[in-house]
Amino acid sequence: MCRGRWHGWRGEDERTERTLTDRGFASLILDLLKERKASGFDLVQTLEDKLKGLFTVSPADIYPLLRLLEDQGFAVSEKEGDRTVYRITEDGQKYLDERAEDLAGFWERVSAGRYRLEIRELAWEIKSLSWTLHEQATENVLPPERLQRLRELIEQARKEFDELAS
Repeated sequence: MCRGRWHGWRGEDERTERTLTDRGFASLILDLLKERKASGFDLVQTLEDKLKGLFTVSPADIYPLLRLLEDQGFAVSEKEGDRTVYRITEDGQKYLDERAEDLAGFWERVSAGRYRLEIRELAWEIKSLSWTLHEQATENVLPPERLQRLRELIEQARKEFDELAS
């Protein structure tokens, strides 16, 4: 079973830890193999890229599952140089097709979670800017022209933010 921390499945601020069942994780791996053949390492890298920190996958999660998928006839392995790569089989595609709706729901939750994380990161940047301004203002006496320029920058940023957000 693959474990990961998902943010906001039940609400924006609620954090819940979820696990993918072996069957759900198998569908995810087969979905990636549908796109192209890949080694276990490639799959870990692709998942890290697609899931952007929402879910952590390690080689210890991938390789046993790849062997299981191969045993069940859903994937086959072949040697390419010193690497072993896997590809989906016809039976694997049928298995995947039967779970297409669940898989689509999974990717929708990933997109929603990534969006919420991006919003949190933007909010963090705003807080960080505020702290930097406060720190600078308390450690140094800023000349009036610099304060005015900072005010202008913040006002311009707020206007642009309002335009983008509406």
